[in-house]
Amino acid sequence: MQKMYARQQHIVSCFDCSFLRSLTLIAIFLPVIIFGFSVDTSSRNEEGLARHNWSCGRRQKKVNVSERIVNGSEAVHGDWPWVVGLYNKSSCVHFCGGVLISERIVLTAAHCVMYE
Repeated sequence: MQKMYARQQHIVSCFDCSFLRSLTLIAIFLPVIIFGFSVDTSSRNEEGLARHNWSCGRRQKKVNVSERIVNGSEAVHGDWPWVVGLYNKSSCVHFCGGVLISERIVLTAAHCVMYE
């Protein structure tokens, strides 16, 4: 397959984004495809455990609308399962965001995947 984009990136939905502080990546890889660029999701997490059996894009608990923003505090893992972070594979630097619109498709801005 030819290289489609100048910044062809590894796409990760981060389960524990504390790696931005500690540079230790703990992630769950979702089956996503962006314009024909697919990610291998056959691997398990770093402990060798199977991925969680969550419904893609669905919360595990009900959240009151008034609880969505709480003085800028960090969200609890799993509260926003449709939000996707796009990270540079080699440097682990966040470069764009996106949203799951189905179990296999991430919607993101054009500048995230266009030629530079």
